[in-house]
Amino acid sequence: MGQALYNDAIEQRLTVGTPVSFRRLKRPGPHVMQRQRPRSASLAIAACALFFARCGSATVPPATPRTAPAGLHRGTLEDRFLLSGELHAVRSLKLIVPRTPTWSIGLKWLAQEGTRVKAGDPVAQLDNSSILSSLEDKRQELIEAELQLQKTRSELAIQRSQKSLEALRKKNERDKARLDADVPEKLRAPRDYQEKQLTLEKAQAALSKAERDLREAQQQEATQIGVLSIQREKVRRQVLRAEALLESLTLRAPQPGILIHSQHPWEERTWKVGDTVQPGMAVVELPDLSEMYVEARLSDLDDGEALPGMPARCRLDALPNRVFPGRIASVNGVADEITTWRGIVRSFRVRVDLEQSDPDLMRPGMSAKVEVIRSSLPDRLLLPRALLEIGASGARLVRADGRGPDVLIEACSSLECALVGDPAKVTALVSAP
Repeated sequence: MGQALYNDAIEQRLTVGTPVSFRRLKRPGPHVMQRQRPRSASLAIAACALFFARCGSATVPPATPRTAPAGLHRGTLEDRFLLSGELHAVRSLKLIVPRTPTWSIGLKWLAQEGTRVKAGDPVAQLDNSSILSSLEDKRQELIEAELQLQKTRSELAIQRSQKSLEALRKKNERDKARLDADVPEKLRAPRDYQEKQLTLEKAQAALSKAERDLREAQQQEATQIGVLSIQREKVRRQVLRAEALLESLTLRAPQPGILIHSQHPWEERTWKVGDTVQPGMAVVELPDLSEMYVEARLSDLDDGEALPGMPARCRLDALPNRVFPGRIASVNGVADEITTWRGIVRSFRVRVDLEQSDPDLMRPGMSAKVEVIRSSLPDRLLLPRALLEIGASGARLVRADGRGPDVLIEACSSLECALVGDPAKVTALVSAP
């Protein structure tokens, strides 16, 4: 009796498909097991046979054929052409390398791209070692010119004072000789009178010579002081020019904005520290983020696929859920040649102007996908192309159990097809199981 209950429990668990746990079942007593011990192997075999028999005889419900979803909807069928490009600012303030005594100069420091700067903040530093050395020499030369001017001015002032004293002394002598010569001739002896007149003439000549020497000294002083002053001013201007050049080697932001590194003119990259730049080259830019456009590339093999005036939708890779509508503004007439690891690639520059921009999210250099809408069929019954089998003879609906009925299509894109016919009949045809 106990062995029968044991076998029934095993059979019940196998029937419902639950795992068998022999430890949880109440085993029969020892006396029963002793009597049935020779039959234990046969019982185990019978239990296994019963398990496989029930599993084999279990009824499996037939699989219900799955009908592909219709996916029919009304909308606009668009013939789209995809391009890739990047974001640019319509207006951008470029900071260029100033004129330097040397043709090329090294880029010593560069602020990180994307940094928000204020007016007056330094954004780039050019190599100023040679300018510093020249500036020190010019400053020393200016000091020497100042000392030489002061020394010459003092020496000439002393000479002028001596000449002035000499002229004053000669004037006093002339005045004294004049007093003696003014004594009437009747009151003097003729010889004495003539000597006084001769002395007066000599004194007058000496005074004239002293005054002439004083004037020459004054003119010489003015000339020498003027020459030295000009030399000093020349050196001063050189110092000021060197100081201004030294200051200009530190590029500062003239207005607040987001910092963008400019493109290298010969390489497909932006500037970096250690590069050699030349006067007139743009190093950094401060773009106006209020108005942006996308510059895309059109392969020369696809020439004519995108034309000016076509509408477009732009999606930034960083903001895939945002759509920025726009329109193709221009397509370059000459293809550019770009050398890549695959060889020379030719492509046209395509400019797509956006209807609106988001200064808080959009940054120049962001990659973008452009959907060029070449044509559109509005208000059509559309069906996913995956549900159609399109051949040379026409199109058929694809069913799970085989081919479906024939349908007429007007046009297809890479994803959808526009169906032709009465909307009610087409809907009933597609929705039928």
